[in-house]
Amino acid sequence: PFDALLTRGDVAWLGAARVLAAFELARRAAHGKERRPKLSTPHAIAEHMAPKLAGLRREEMYALCFSPRNVLLREVLVGSGTTDSCVVDPREVLAPALSARAAALVLVHNHPSGDPHPSDADVTLTLQLRDAARLLSVRLLDHVIIGAAGRLSSLAALGLL
Repeated sequence: PFDALLTRGDVAWLGAARVLAAFELARRAAHGKERRPKLSTPHAIAEHMAPKLAGLRREEMYALCFSPRNVLLREVLVGSGTTDSCVVDPREVLAPALSARAAALVLVHNHPSGDPHPSDADVTLTLQLRDAARLLSVRLLDHVIIGAAGRLSSLAALGLL
């Protein structure tokens, strides 16, 4: 009965709208869990961030803000640099964690050279940020460095944090 009131163009448009709605529902179902993933290992963090960092020709650093149960609340680009360095302002790292009311923080950045071994500057920055975060009751859990071919370094796993 309702279809009898519609023109041919209306029917075609409704059919297209239904198809688009089905695709959108499928997209949301597929990505629903990815919006707030639980990332509890350096490998899970690297796997999550690799699509954003792999193949870049300059260093980029992200702050990942976590709930007390390691559920990702926010991820924010906090620094961008050159092929072998990245200037990071501690205020830019800690501000997203505070605004998200995060309990913990993980730093992630890439090494365009492909070698994920932390530099002295990486270690120094991490320790400075750990101390600053501690003053604000935010735990810095790790600093993960992503290299080429799925290689990574975790400063926590290396005992440097």
